[in-house]
Amino acid sequence: MTEQYGVHLIGGEMFDWSDADASRPGGGALETLLLRVVPASGHVLLAGPHRDGLVDRLIAHCARVTCLVRSLPDAQELGRRQAGSGRLTVLCGGLDKLGDEGPYDAIVAAGGFHSLAAPDSSALTWSESLDRLSALLAPAGALVIGVENELGVHRLVDPGGAAPDGEWLPRHGVDGTVPVGPAELVARLRERGASVERCYAAYPGLVPPAVLITADRLEERLGPDGAAATLISAALAHEFTGRHVLADPCRLARSALSHGLGARLAPAWIAVVRPAGELPAGLITDGSPGHWAATYELRDDDGRWVRGDVQPPGPRDAGRVLREPARLAGPVPAGYTLEESLRTACALSDVPAVRRLLRSYARWLAGQAPGIMAFATPGNVIVDGEWFAVLDPSWELAGELPFELALARALRQFAAGLVSGGYRHPWPTTLDLDGVTVTLLAMAGHPGDRALLGQAVELEAELEAAVRGLSAADHARLLAELQSGMVREPLGYREALVAQHRLTEELADARARAAWLDTALKAKETELVRAAETAQGKLDDLNQKRRQDQAELKSLQQELKARTAQITALRNSLSHRVGRLVTAPLRAFRALVRRAR
Repeated sequence: MTEQYGVHLIGGEMFDWSDADASRPGGGALETLLLRVVPASGHVLLAGPHRDGLVDRLIAHCARVTCLVRSLPDAQELGRRQAGSGRLTVLCGGLDKLGDEGPYDAIVAAGGFHSLAAPDSSALTWSESLDRLSALLAPAGALVIGVENELGVHRLVDPGGAAPDGEWLPRHGVDGTVPVGPAELVARLRERGASVERCYAAYPGLVPPAVLITADRLEERLGPDGAAATLISAALAHEFTGRHVLADPCRLARSALSHGLGARLAPAWIAVVRPAGELPAGLITDGSPGHWAATYELRDDDGRWVRGDVQPPGPRDAGRVLREPARLAGPVPAGYTLEESLRTACALSDVPAVRRLLRSYARWLAGQAPGIMAFATPGNVIVDGEWFAVLDPSWELAGELPFELALARALRQFAAGLVSGGYRHPWPTTLDLDGVTVTLLAMAGHPGDRALLGQAVELEAELEAAVRGLSAADHARLLAELQSGMVREPLGYREALVAQHRLTEELADARARAAWLDTALKAKETELVRAAETAQGKLDDLNQKRRQDQAELKSLQQELKARTAQITALRNSLSHRVGRLVTAPLRAFRALVRRAR
């Protein structure tokens, strides 16, 4: 063993390689777990690269820390950063070159064994690596082992290739000693005499795990309590936000959990042997960025999850946004999110159910405090029949907020995920995001217009900019993206194909209807032409008959005129006058007789 640049070179070190750019284990949930596992006065071995925050906390917590890394630049940086502590030893090289240092009171390999191998190292199997580390552990020492699941949800949805180091060392597919499930991991450790305290299913992965839940709890089919599924879905959504995936990881995880496969399909497992303190049933680090993040433990209280020991508990604020993590303490609401319930009803085209949920939600939201309304969105509200509750009640917005604006913002956020995620819904595909939102508002009993939706977009941009700590330029860019309908949810290739197939069917149906209408229109046009021709023929016949009648009338008029002339000539003749004089007495007598009667 030689000393160089403040680190100990043990052989197998990589001079032109760094794991600093790769994801490394750490984060609030894992740090909290390790502080429970590692004894405060002991000597701990950190095998493999870990996040700087985790190393710093362990150095502050333990009497002595030894780090084993394969990258010489990383080892030198770690040695320089902790040069004044006097409690850190840095070993650079491969696991197969590690001597008989120790024994250690605790050994942590939270990232697994893969990052402990170098190109010129001996290819140790998983079992051999475990034996190598176990030999360095004190008889009553604690052990934390992380194992990545090659068939986990994260691998099933991620279209990316293998890790960079996969070029010189194949992954688990050729190693038959790697555990294929949490039960086998526990069995392998117990074969070596280890007393396994907990085995956690880790989501969304080992680097870093945001949700740690005991694997045995996820091996059962989830009942009406969907809290675990909601927390896991939130972690996956945060991890894959804005990324193109093969399928929506949240849908896949919920399906796995509902079939009792939540532990078998977890991205990773973390086993804990002989901890220094009592371990919780779960540890959660929410997906809030930066100083907003909070870590809390989950306790299993007779089948119901209860939050406790929130860290850090103090309030934080930015702009009008305020968060008090201490409000998280208490029972986790049981049920499913309003977002999932609405999506299910939309997928079934159950319009009455959608209307019932929206109107119940609107009545409940109207009764909430103005500061809570802004964050009581469908994704953060648990519903069970007519009962509603906020899943994360720690967020608040200062100042007044009109109920109509809060409802419009919440429903537009749901509509954005519904439209962009390719989910089936009962409304025409020609409706844009604002059109769907206006429809949802009307179904909720509170109609809105485009002006109200513009205010809702501005509120959404304000809240997200405050939470993410965006600059004025980034805030303006975010506002433009939201106005255009862009969302940052995982973009699933499978969901895109399903949406494409559905749109293709709808387009084919629309084309068929258009063709039928075109045929019907042509038939009607033919009938109209025929009717017009028939009517024209009848009109011509009527006109011809009218002309014949006019000619006949003219002939009769001429004949009448001739007869009238003849009569006038007879009346003016001498014989007619003589006859009138002869018959005059007779006419007078007849008139006298008539009067006498």
